[in-house]
Amino acid sequence: MNITVFASKIEGEVFLKSNRPSLVSSTSRTPDEDFSILLEAVLMYDRRVAAALGEDDSTDEEQLWIDIKNAKQFVYPRLLFIVTGKGPDRKKYEDQIKRLKLRRVALRTMWLA
Repeated sequence: MNITVFASKIEGEVFLKSNRPSLVSSTSRTPDEDFSILLEAVLMYDRRVAAALGEDDSTDEEQLWIDIKNAKQFVYPRLLFIVTGKGPDRKKYEDQIKRLKLRRVALRTMWLA
């Protein structure tokens, strides 16, 4: 058996989790793309969901992702952004991402070959 935040694979059959986070692939990090718009939207989503659920900053992010893996159901989906590319604005936006304090949204960066 193989289990991820998205699905379970049991005896060769894949079962998508109903509480899996959304997955979005985003940018090539070039100057003509204003990636800050996405970062602002991510922050707004995270804060609005926290307010709607009456949560505060003491909520443990790690526990939230463990709950997802363990199939806990959520009213609002967790979001996962995989940001690819090596454009000239890469470092600038990676630094901004590191400073964000998000609980319902994860931003991961990688290069795709």
